[in-house]
Amino acid sequence: MDFHIDLFPGLGSIEPIWLILAFVIVGALALLSFAVEEIRNAISYIVRPFILPVIAVSCLLWLMNK
Repeated sequence: MDFHIDLFPGLGSIEPIWLILAFVIVGALALLSFAVEEIRNAISYIVRPFILPVIAVSCLLWLMNK
């Protein structure tokens, strides 16, 4: 059984498996983008409290060795 979907009349048809595959790929890319953003937010949330103390200690050590 040969089944095609006419997405745009006059421009040809598409096999349903390619349409499903396109939706799966786009969905996977969207989830990956969301996951990357969440990982970046988590790293920022964990690292942010340590930035100022590290800068302060570095400045103090620099001043003590000057």
